[in-house]
Amino acid sequence: MKMAVVATEGEKLRTFGRGGSGAVMGSKNLKGLVVSGTKKTEIANREAFDETKRLIQELIKSKPGFVQDRRRFGTGADMMSLNELGILPTRNWQTGVFDKVKGIALTEIEEIWPRKSANCGPYCITPCSHTIQIERGPWKGARADGPEYETIYAFGSNAGVDQFDAIVAAEEICDEYGIDTMSCGVTVSFAMECFEKGLITREETGGIDLRFGNADAMVKLVKLIAEGKGIGSLLGEGVKRASAKIPG
Repeated sequence: MKMAVVATEGEKLRTFGRGGSGAVMGSKNLKGLVVSGTKKTEIANREAFDETKRLIQELIKSKPGFVQDRRRFGTGADMMSLNELGILPTRNWQTGVFDKVKGIALTEIEEIWPRKSANCGPYCITPCSHTIQIERGPWKGARADGPEYETIYAFGSNAGVDQFDAIVAAEEICDEYGIDTMSCGVTVSFAMECFEKGLITREETGGIDLRFGNADAMVKLVKLIAEGKGIGSLLGEGVKRASAKIPG
């Protein structure tokens, strides 16, 4: 098997081969890989593989409720239960309970913000992918796949935002620019806490009122991060680097 770099920005990368580490990918601004080969992939232990597959199929068949919820809501089916357990990331992990969770819980907004099912592949026995296009409001026209649980909490509860259409708008920006939604959402939440604690000023945000719960501010900051403009240039480096440069 051969793996080759498709495109990079900045430093030129060596070609990856067997034993190459993927850890440098993000730090080197690697945008993609091409993988090619002619040999057929062989299963090392066919008997164990088939037995494991059978056990998984039987387990899923024995849980029809789980399958139904998975197909209807995807990975975001558990927002309410996670909130009740106190483990839903909220306001940059300052708490595990989001008082406005019903605004972003897929089980609660199924009719308000309907999504369409879209299987991710032909062989999945619990298809859970979806697509959505916002038909009204300030983010009308925004379209995204999912959103999945990680995206919903990152741009939702962790940012104190209870507007599902804003989450879709933020994900669309990330999808267009090739940005990981979870990392971006966590960075936005970090910036919001910094803003509320006076470590980031309104002047530095370009006039954006970057408080928890401000959906419009959240989407605007995602755009700045994607374009590398204003404070988005700093936050685009991620929480670790940004935290080292923000006094306090």
